[in-house]
Amino acid sequence: ALHVVPAQQRTTSGLRAPFSGFQTGSLALPGLLLSGLMVAAVTLLGTFIASLGNITNVALLYLLPVLLAASCFGLWTGIITALTSLLAYNFFFIPPLHTLTIADPQNIITAVVLLAVALAVSHMAGRLRDTAQFSRASAARSQTLAGFARRLTGQSATGRIAAVLCEESASLLGTR
Repeated sequence: ALHVVPAQQRTTSGLRAPFSGFQTGSLALPGLLLSGLMVAAVTLLGTFIASLGNITNVALLYLLPVLLAASCFGLWTGIITALTSLLAYNFFFIPPLHTLTIADPQNIITAVVLLAVALAVSHMAGRLRDTAQFSRASAARSQTLAGFARRLTGQSATGRIAAVLCEESASLLGTR
């Protein structure tokens, strides 16, 4: 007879159905702070590069912190970084400088395209991060299942097979 007595309530955060939806990460203060520092570093680099001459591709630099934020900290941190990047680019590089006003319609297009590309990159990097996490969890489950199968096939006696089944069931359910 098999009696299951739960030891405690357990969460199964690492277990979810394949492709049931992707976790988009949550906003965490360390990720937001690091992303803000990356945007500040890119702004300083862009200011230095812009001081060397009339360089219009400074906006592309802001895709780097967005990509890193989304791939390391998740989709929402990437989106916040994209918006922060747009504001920094607008404030420091689009005339009139040091305002959030855009005077030239061409710069409006640049700002909108920067935001759209940053959001798309953030979404793709976030999805890639979530897929990688799901793959690691799936590999761990497969390895556990292979170990169980190896233990089970190594037994010849019915009593020993039942003992292995009971041990594995107890382990999965967190019971004795």
